[in-house]
Amino acid sequence: MDKVFGFIKSFLPELVLLVVVGVLLALNVGAFEIDTYTELFHIEAAKESLAAGRFAIPLISGHDYLIRAPFWTWVVMGFFKVLGVSLWAARIPAIICALLGLAFTYMLTLELTKSRFSGFFAATALGTTWGYFHMGSLSTADILAADIYVAFAWAFLQWHSFAGRRNTIQVEMDLFSGVFGALIGLLVLVKGSVAVGLLLIIAFSYLLLTNSTALCAKLNLGLLLGPAFLIPLPWLFWVSVKSGNLMFISDYLIGQPFSRMVGAGPWAKLKPDWLFYVKQLLPGLMPYVVFIPSVLLDSGLLSGRRGHVQEQQWMTWLLIWFGAGVLVYSLSVFHEPSLMLPFYPPLAVLVGYYFGQVMETAGNGGTSAYNGSLIAVIALMMLGAVLGAVLIFQVIPSHYVSGFWHLPGQAVIESLQLGKHQIDLPEAFPLWKFWLIPGPFILLIGGFMLFLLQAERRLTATPLTMIITFSLFFLFVKLLYLPVMHRSVPETLALQLNRQVGRHDAVVLYSLHPDIKRVLFYLDGAKIARTRIVRKPDLIAQNLDMPNGTLYGVMREKRYFGDLPPSLRDELQVTRYDWKWDTSHLDELKKFLVVRQPRFDKMKSGIVIFRSLPKVSLQAMREAAAMERLLANPEEETEGKSRHRR
Repeated sequence: MDKVFGFIKSFLPELVLLVVVGVLLALNVGAFEIDTYTELFHIEAAKESLAAGRFAIPLISGHDYLIRAPFWTWVVMGFFKVLGVSLWAARIPAIICALLGLAFTYMLTLELTKSRFSGFFAATALGTTWGYFHMGSLSTADILAADIYVAFAWAFLQWHSFAGRRNTIQVEMDLFSGVFGALIGLLVLVKGSVAVGLLLIIAFSYLLLTNSTALCAKLNLGLLLGPAFLIPLPWLFWVSVKSGNLMFISDYLIGQPFSRMVGAGPWAKLKPDWLFYVKQLLPGLMPYVVFIPSVLLDSGLLSGRRGHVQEQQWMTWLLIWFGAGVLVYSLSVFHEPSLMLPFYPPLAVLVGYYFGQVMETAGNGGTSAYNGSLIAVIALMMLGAVLGAVLIFQVIPSHYVSGFWHLPGQAVIESLQLGKHQIDLPEAFPLWKFWLIPGPFILLIGGFMLFLLQAERRLTATPLTMIITFSLFFLFVKLLYLPVMHRSVPETLALQLNRQVGRHDAVVLYSLHPDIKRVLFYLDGAKIARTRIVRKPDLIAQNLDMPNGTLYGVMREKRYFGDLPPSLRDELQVTRYDWKWDTSHLDELKKFLVVRQPRFDKMKSGIVIFRSLPKVSLQAMREAAAMERLLANPEEETEGKSRHRR
């Protein structure tokens, strides 16, 4: 017991960090919508496979789901089995993996820098980076892949240290070989062969930088290749036999990655966007991305100062790690934002190292570059405060939560009372908007505190100030902002379909709009087998001639009125019109940002639920329409009879 208390006391800051980040990630984890880029198909496949009793080969919409690695689907299935099918249960394993990523990043930084300050700040910077904080709580396999990458890198550095000795112990080399093989084999089932290729590039680049490629001879190839093949091959062979596709192994390891890269097969209609990840990373790495140039300049990587050869090697290695992932995935036609999760830790290590240097060497003149970065961070926080205020007061419509308000009534404020003075507002202001004001306020106060610290040259307090500021901001996001902004449109639509759809009925989801795709997860398991996602109007028409049931569906409003021909629309009855964004206040934001063509269409969403009319009604409608045509054109009947006699 004394040892346990001693361990807790020794690592109290690190344990507090894990607890704080864990609380931040877990708060209201089900209060934001399913991410249709990354997690929808994983959790939907887990839900359907569990309902159908399928484990080895995941199932989705009644078909084998083999275009993604299966391991994360198995993990989510296990949590569904224990905790029940819910969005909360699907995201809990992601939160666990996100915390493990912080721990591995701490260990990796400690190994590279030999500084506990640097390790602590690296883990903290990673946990308070918006991209990792947000995507780390999404149920996606990429957060587990990030753990494997960082754990492999830490183990690789340990092996490199042991193998570099004059006298090595073979048992140690065998152990490391087995660990490397197990991590590679697991990664094949988590993300596929491209992720394994990137991992090997990262490992060999370190050997090249340190001129130690000869150390590879000390690895036990049998123990390395054994787990690397034995872990994924049983599943690959099983699927090949069960699916009847004897080429599945080559397709999984080579065919699918190549198709994703060039846009073939299921990804044939995707358009390349070479700057997709650059645009994702810039906001995702805020605010720490502005410190990276200072890290490089101050470390001597670019200035070429003496005495920094070893630092240059591992810093260059971290940049190769990051750059390899961004380059390879940017050249691919298939894009997912969460694919960048394994490439956040190397930049976090650089930032953590720099913060550690600031704490340990303050006042020696080595933090000159830090002042420039600090000015950029202050500007970013002030700009975020201004944009947040404009968003709350000018952009978000006042009736945004109308219809989804959990408290009685729609509370508004008509005036402000300051002592004996009453200030009447020009228009009623909804009370729920005041819940959003702390966000810009936190950024404003944080930026002001950093400005004071810079003015007083107390740079050692800067890392802690930034961490506290962004932790409070994320606490606000998870505790207040997400619950208020959450609109359970897909869940509402799915609940209505669950009540209406009977045993002989079918469901069709028309278009791949995010709100419509999310409906799939909330449908009852018994309804999923009769649910299809379609993209063309004629596919709806094919499902209308049901002998004993009714066709129900969900589509976007503009699709309903635009794509479907009038004859098909006459056979459908709209049973619900849901919601649409009010974009009347966007003109103020346009003036503020001076943007000519902003992409605000994504903020609109008009959705309808429809059902096919009963067959009796359809027949009557068709006969009535035919009679109207005959009355309008009597010659048509005469011509028809003469053609019949001939």
